[in-house]
Amino acid sequence: MEEEARERVYAAMVGRTGAKSAYIAGYLRTLRTYRAAGVILISAVITPETRQLLGPNVPIISVAISDKSGSPSVAIDDEQAAYDATRHLLRLGHRRIGLLTGDPASVYVAQPRKRGYLRAMTEACCTPVTATGSFFYESGANGVDELLQQDAGLTAIFAMSDEMGAAVVNELQRRGLRVPEDVSVLGFDNTSTSLHVNPPLSTMAQPLEEMGRMAVKKLLRSRDLGPKIMPHRLIERGSTAPPGSTPPSPAPPGTPEPTS
Repeated sequence: MEEEARERVYAAMVGRTGAKSAYIAGYLRTLRTYRAAGVILISAVITPETRQLLGPNVPIISVAISDKSGSPSVAIDDEQAAYDATRHLLRLGHRRIGLLTGDPASVYVAQPRKRGYLRAMTEACCTPVTATGSFFYESGANGVDELLQQDAGLTAIFAMSDEMGAAVVNELQRRGLRVPEDVSVLGFDNTSTSLHVNPPLSTMAQPLEEMGRMAVKKLLRSRDLGPKIMPHRLIERGSTAPPGSTPPSPAPPGTPEPTS
């Protein structure tokens, strides 16, 4: 968003709210005072109170919230993305798949993703196993404990964020379980966290940079503020494999790299 704004000769003011309504209200009042050209909300829905605080003449758009009410937004289809992620694990041969959800109060992200998982599991005649997280790393270990108490034979865990996914990998390994040989782990978002875990995390990617740029473009056009659904895609790394699979042995030292 900052890069796109800069290229269009606009300055971007960035404020972290932690999704706290009081912080959001404070920033909106400030932006109205400074006569901002527009406002982008990240992972926050546009409410009537938001519009009232900002005033009628300032365009506003949300990012990473799949609000299907027609509000101005740029997001992926979270329900379809979670459905596709779960279907990927099913295609690998997994039938005992646990879901570590985000904050259940997240109507526009956690709930659609849970619906996508449940739809895929129901179609495959598999029993859903779910535990509640918070989207953040700290909830990952507790989520693993809750999931394995429900089904100690899980062969895959789908976490609704990469932070939780990384925590799941680390907690499984702490318990002596191998990833992905014993349990596959799939994350969501394709943030840098997905690469800072061993093995690297397979994940359902949101086109985050493209979403930010699209939000700025739509905001400055102001007449094109309808909802925009961006494509999601699966990125396979080392944390997912068919159940019970054994990774290939490392090549002996000096073995030439294969060529295509």
